[in-house]
Amino acid sequence: MQIAHYNVAFQGQSYTPNVFRGEHNLISLEVNLSLNHCADRVRVLFGGGSNFAAKLKDPIDITLGDEQSKPIVFRGKIAHLSFQATCIIIDAQKSEHSLFALHFNQLFQKQSCGAIVREILSRASLDSGNIEDGITLSHYPLGIRWSGYDHIQALAQKNDFIFFSNADNQFHFQKPIKKASKKKFSYKKDILELQNTEHLPEYEGFLVYGEGAASVKGEDAENWLHKNPDDYSGKAGKGNTWIEEHPELSNKQISLEVSKKIQKSFQRKKTSGKIVTLGAAEIFPGDCISISDCPMASCNKTFMVFSVRHIFNRTDGFISQFTFMDIE
Repeated sequence: MQIAHYNVAFQGQSYTPNVFRGEHNLISLEVNLSLNHCADRVRVLFGGGSNFAAKLKDPIDITLGDEQSKPIVFRGKIAHLSFQATCIIIDAQKSEHSLFALHFNQLFQKQSCGAIVREILSRASLDSGNIEDGITLSHYPLGIRWSGYDHIQALAQKNDFIFFSNADNQFHFQKPIKKASKKKFSYKKDILELQNTEHLPEYEGFLVYGEGAASVKGEDAENWLHKNPDDYSGKAGKGNTWIEEHPELSNKQISLEVSKKIQKSFQRKKTSGKIVTLGAAEIFPGDCISISDCPMASCNKTFMVFSVRHIFNRTDGFISQFTFMDIE
């Protein structure tokens, strides 16, 4: 069993393993972080009792680790409080959830995807980190039928980008990069559970149709009715074909570029897996990890972490679960 060194801080109070708070001692802690999902959240269980100093919307900071390192793994606000006979449950979420509530109308013309994402984050009063430009769109109507989060995900898909926030709640919109492995895990040494799955792809061809007849040409749209669809479509790969329409793509070249990015995104998902290890709080979504000494040769390489789940309780101690995907 690995013992966690933690600090859960809110309302000016800190809960650590070395501080005894009687009936309000921490019982368990679970942190969930993920790429491309508004799933960053934490659940903390305390012993029950009266005079508990937590309120909805209180800021909460959590550090977690071991004797050598205790990084900040979560910084958010309390979203749910449950007072029960034997325990008190706190559920907290990060600021990215405000993107779900953000709806507004705006037409962007000749703007990069990154510029549109910066505007959405600014409207939501969120901090921008590394925001890469990506492709430039002839136009992009941002409408109230979709939330700000939905629009960012749609823009990420066009570029084969990932969208995520770090522990300091800075938001990043960037291509997945094979970085130096942040930690190496060895089979039968520090891996408690390993699952690696390879999928036969359902689609091998990817066809993207770009700007259509109406476009934003106004009275000039009539000429588009006679245009050959091949002039504004692009296809990557052969075989069973996945078809998408992106009217904001203005020509064949940009449609072909997007089809290749979608193809690459699908190919990356052919290999996925899960690893359970002793607590490793220094790993965040988007980091790379490497696996070695596994009998299955395809596992012995570097993967990108897609989601992270840290669990600490009095029964299992401190363990971490990572889902990963191929970054090649």
